[in-house]
Amino acid sequence: MTPEERLEYSKLRIETDYRTFQAANVLAQNGFWNSAVNNQFSND
Repeated sequence: MTPEERLEYSKLRIETDYRTFQAANVLAQNGFWNSAVNNQFSND
């Protein structure tokens, strides 16, 4: 993997993880704690 590809892959992972975190926050704010936790662990 080239340095440029590594950088792009890292950016993609950060963006995906941030969206997952946002979704988990919405679930938690609405009382769906189990779904929020499952959402965090299922996206590795």
